[in-house]
Amino acid sequence: MERLRESLRRHEVFVPGLRKWGDPTAGLLTGAAWEKARPIICEELGLSPDPEHDVQRWATALDHAYKQLVAGLSGDEDGQNDWVRLKKDEGGKDRLVLTGLDRLDEPATLTALRADVDARIPVVDLPEALLEVHAWTSSPTSPATRPPARRT
Repeated sequence: MERLRESLRRHEVFVPGLRKWGDPTAGLLTGAAWEKARPIICEELGLSPDPEHDVQRWATALDHAYKQLVAGLSGDEDGQNDWVRLKKDEGGKDRLVLTGLDRLDEPATLTALRADVDARIPVVDLPEALLEVHAWTSSPTSPATRPPARRT
């Protein structure tokens, strides 16, 4: 049953007549109907009927965005940013490298606030806290409050 649910969720198995679990390709045009409607649909979507043209345009835009990202990561005029940079790994792929920042000193106001909060929190033993929470949350008929059954 679990495998069927997973297959339905992944759209590997379809239920005829149901929109959510049905075949997503069932309403697509095929063959001559698609070839007839293709120019009109492409024009309405602002796409070229030749997919190679659009793929090339998207690849150029993606390449431009990637180069813009690399230029932005390079930082100052000298081209170095010690905290964020791209580095090539053994396979020649670019990897993003983030360097940790130096720790800042805690301001005196934060230290005073922390001391004030600690002074207001009562010291309570764990068993005492558990008994109090149990008293808030349990009902008289809960198994924890019923007397133990006698064995005969």
